[in-house]
Amino acid sequence: MRIYDYLIHRGVYVTESQQWLSYDPETESECIFLMLSLKHGELLREYYDSLPPEDHEGHSHLKESFNGLRFTDGDKYNTGLAIQHQGNEPIGLLLPLRSFEREFCFDRVLFKKGYSLHSKEALKYNEKVYRFILRLDSLMVALSEKAAKIS
Repeated sequence: MRIYDYLIHRGVYVTESQQWLSYDPETESECIFLMLSLKHGELLREYYDSLPPEDHEGHSHLKESFNGLRFTDGDKYNTGLAIQHQGNEPIGLLLPLRSFEREFCFDRVLFKKGYSLHSKEALKYNEKVYRFILRLDSLMVALSEKAAKIS
């Protein structure tokens, strides 16, 4: 897996969603760096394993949680944290469920010429990914509360 360094990309840090929006001169595109840390990842793994399998024949490669978060296990694909797309639209997260402590991913948002940063498209994209993070957060809270009741 190629590791990208956000420090060499000029950009802005969006504090609410903990994302770095930037311009990547190599690909002439806006890009996003997403950093997540996840405690009690084993709860998410157990929950993921309890969900019905993905329908690869129907090109549905993500599982969906009760609160609408769409995600799949990145370890199966030897991939760290990544954003899944459908027609360049973010639709869910690929999570490294076995190794998840602190990960970040790089993702291209919009191909464009020139160095003008942070188009409306990048901010819209950022907001959609932030909604995934909020759903992941609420899913983890729900799983932790459920585990506490069982113990």
